[in-house]
Amino acid sequence: MTTFYMFRLYFLTFHGKFRGTHEQEHHLHESPPSMTIPLIVLAILSVVGGVVGIPEVLGGTHYLEEFLSPVFEASSFRLAHHLSHETEYILMGVATVVMAAAIYYAYSTYVLKKTVPAEEGEELKPAHKLVYNKYWVDELYESLITKPLNFISEALHKLVDNQIIDGFVNGVGSAVNWMSGTIRLVQTGNIGFYIFVMVISIVLILFTQLF
Repeated sequence: MTTFYMFRLYFLTFHGKFRGTHEQEHHLHESPPSMTIPLIVLAILSVVGGVVGIPEVLGGTHYLEEFLSPVFEASSFRLAHHLSHETEYILMGVATVVMAAAIYYAYSTYVLKKTVPAEEGEELKPAHKLVYNKYWVDELYESLITKPLNFISEALHKLVDNQIIDGFVNGVGSAVNWMSGTIRLVQTGNIGFYIFVMVISIVLILFTQLF
């Protein structure tokens, strides 16, 4: 699938007629070095990555496995056996045939048959529409997970946050305001009243001490 996809990209980009406007074609130019240099580096590393893992049956060795072998020496992750040469030949042959078939299918579809992507707004076939809409995974996720979670969050916000938590906090604030307002009435500024309250308080203290 990766082979087909990449050669589809290649054939649609470098074969056939230009599908943009004349103005776009007139302004075509090579990408700046900031884009081409990283691509060149990645291409070189891709080649190096293939050379690092040449199968043993072709006279190569897996340098990465040898480099990491001390790390996995005492681990159960380490493979207990290696594939036979016949199995390696079969796997390489199958992979090569499948890759060649994918390349030819992409070439046949996008070069020989000159198939191009559908225009924006064009009516799509059912299978194409299914893939174009990503199997409606986003819509299903939103309907089954996002919307229910939003509903629960809104309900908890209205009940727990607004009614319970905010109610408790506001209730404490209202109680403090009421108490401070009530106690403030005692602060009259009348010295005689203060003396009277002090005497009454002393009497109450002495009365409680008797019992």
